[in-house]
Amino acid sequence: MTTTDITVPVPQDRVPEFYRWFADWVDGPNLHDASSIVPQNDVSNVEDAAIRWWESLGARERQIFSLWIDASPKMLTAEEIIEAMNLKGARDIPGILSWPTRKGAKVGFRATWRFRRDPLTDSPLYGIEDVTYADLLRRARSAAEGA
Repeated sequence: MTTTDITVPVPQDRVPEFYRWFADWVDGPNLHDASSIVPQNDVSNVEDAAIRWWESLGARERQIFSLWIDASPKMLTAEEIIEAMNLKGARDIPGILSWPTRKGAKVGFRATWRFRRDPLTDSPLYGIEDVTYADLLRRARSAAEGA
């Protein structure tokens, strides 16, 4: 495949959102849609895929998803993530999040997270608001880590 380098200006405060959008775009349509890979009515297959996904994550990826699982449905500010993970700054967050959805697609699991802005402070927020999904990830984490 031939590629071309493209430079686009992205507002500083929207860089994480841009990386998320770009990763989804690179993966192409339906790669994140586990329903095309794993039947929705087969819960054990979904849980097995979630465990395989968790096992594929690196330490920092597990750490950020663990923060979100434990905080769900509350979204976390960039500052909370930076402090909890001892990161240098907000720019470290997109790098950590650049591969988990692709790793999910490889094992047939729809790995997802949310980015939005706080309507009152306009601060970036990250996390997993869907408590059912967070519970699935919690079970996968426990199974993979033997906890």
